[in-house]
Amino acid sequence: MRAALLSLGACLALLGLEEWIHAEVRDARAARAVAAAKGFLSGLSPEQRAAAQFGFEAPERGTWAFVPGERKGVALRDLDERGRKAAHELLGRLLSTQGYLKVIGIVDLETTLREIERNDGRDPGRYWLAFYGEPGSAAWTVRFEGHHVSLNVSGKGDEFAGVTPFFLGTNPACVANGPKAGLCILRREEDLARELYLGLPDALRARATLAGAVPADVVLGPGRSGCFEKLEGLPFAELPPAARSLATALLEEIVGDLAPGAAAAPAEPLSFAWCGGTQPGEPHYWRISGPQCAFELDNVQGNANHVHRLWRDAAHDLGGDALLEHYRTEHRR
Repeated sequence: MRAALLSLGACLALLGLEEWIHAEVRDARAARAVAAAKGFLSGLSPEQRAAAQFGFEAPERGTWAFVPGERKGVALRDLDERGRKAAHELLGRLLSTQGYLKVIGIVDLETTLREIERNDGRDPGRYWLAFYGEPGSAAWTVRFEGHHVSLNVSGKGDEFAGVTPFFLGTNPACVANGPKAGLCILRREEDLARELYLGLPDALRARATLAGAVPADVVLGPGRSGCFEKLEGLPFAELPPAARSLATALLEEIVGDLAPGAAAAPAEPLSFAWCGGTQPGEPHYWRISGPQCAFELDNVQGNANHVHRLWRDAAHDLGGDALLEHYRTEHRR
C-alpha cells in the first residue's frame, strides 16, 4: 500500500513537472515572438516606426479585414532586405511551420491572381504589419494583414493572450494552370470536413446539415460577433469515434497554424454543421461552433474555387476584455 502511494505521488509529481515544463516552453516561445517583434520595430526608420506602431487602445486595433485595400502599418513592399528578413522572422515566431507556409503561399498567390485577372493591383508587397502597444508590455497586439490574411496575435508581457480573429483565404483555392498548377493551400481543411460529413450515418448527417442556401461568405466576418447566438449542427458528443477523430484532426489543423503553445483547441461543447454540395467544385460551407467560439470555411465564389476560412473567439478576440482591463490597470499604476 505504501509503495502504491509512493508510486502515485511520484506520478503526480511527474505530471506537475510535465505541466511546468510545458508552461516554460510555451512562455519561451512567446518570448521569442516578442523578441522578434521588437527586433523588427528596432530596424525601422523613425518614419516607418511611426506608421507601424500605435497605442494599445487605438480604435484601429478593433478594425480588421480580409479584402484588398490599404492597411494601417508598414507594408512589405516598403521594407528593405533587412526589414523583410525581420518580418519573416516575426511571422515564423507567430506561426507554426505549416501556418507560415500557408500564409506565405497565400501572399504569393497574388502573383497568380495578377496573371489571371491582368490586374497590377495584385501585389505580394501589399501586406502590412501593425503593432498596438509595445511588444512585451502589459498588453500588445501584432497584426499581419492584407488580401486573404488577417493574423491578430495579442499578448501580455511574454505570454500569448489571444490569436483571433484569424482569417485565411485562397483564390484560386486550387490552381489549375501555370507553374503553381495543383497547389491547394487550404485543401486539408476541406477534405477533413467533407470526409467527416460523408462518413456520418444518414440520421446523424441529416442533423448536421444546415437548412437553406449556402452562405455567400463566412458569417462572422468583420463587424460581427465572435460567436453564433444560435448553435446548430451535430454535437461532438454524439459523433461516432471515427467522426470524432476527424473533427479533432480538423481543429488541430487550424489551431496548429499558430505557433506551438499560442493556442489550444477549445474545451467547450462544440457542434459540427455542413451546408451545400459534397463534391469538389460544388458550393459548400461548414462550421464548428460553441457558445463563444467558431471555426468556419466557405467555398462558394469563383465556381467554388475560392476558399475563406475564419476562426473567432468571442472571449479572446484581440486578447479580449481581460487583456484590455489588464492594460488599463497597469497603465493607471
